[in-house]
Amino acid sequence: MKFPPELFSRLGVELKVTRDGKVKTYKAFLQSLRRKSHSYSIPKRYLSGLFADDHYLLIAPPDAEIINDDIIECGGGEYVVLSTDCYKIKKTKLYVWAVLTARTEQTEDDFDD
Repeated sequence: MKFPPELFSRLGVELKVTRDGKVKTYKAFLQSLRRKSHSYSIPKRYLSGLFADDHYLLIAPPDAEIINDDIIECGGGEYVVLSTDCYKIKKTKLYVWAVLTARTEQTEDDFDD
């Protein structure tokens, strides 16, 4: 059993993954992260079921190469990958998921002394 790849190509939004100056393009699904559980690697806690606009869930095809700290461009926004993994059944990779946050410019004030 495989996650139907045509769902990504037909219904997904285009995104660009940038790592070390190289860009790869995929079709994927991106949405605000719904806080149903605390199983994602995010230090901030929310009440169960609440939506937050500071983190997003990305579901990408199984061949997507996405790792922590990658830069994702999608829908006019830029995001940073906080956590990522693939969903597998036995040895079959069905899809890649990632938790993203909006990319912001860091200033010297953002760093601790």
